[in-house]
Amino acid sequence: MFDCSSSAASTSSFSSFHHRRATAAGRAARQADDAVLAARIRAVHRESDGTYSVPRITAEFREAGERVNHKRIARVMRASIWPACGCGADTAPPSRTRPG
Repeated sequence: MFDCSSSAASTSSFSSFHHRRATAAGRAARQADDAVLAARIRAVHRESDGTYSVPRITAEFREAGERVNHKRIARVMRASIWPACGCGADTAPPSRTRPG
């Protein structure tokens, strides 16, 4: 008799494949929505001469009557705007802690 629990084959890669396949449409829709949001964020960022960051851009969207989470705005800005303008995690000031 064959016992599945003692088999050396893993089912995790099988289930991962099917999960990725089942969620591909939702992922593509989210990426398209993020691209539209990035264009709108760029417009607000440009209108403010590059001074508006996540909190102010979130406030702008909320004043316009749109519900957008500040974490989503931060994620989209990290991916599309901040690398282009040279701000963000790559240009953070050095740590203020003393070495060792």
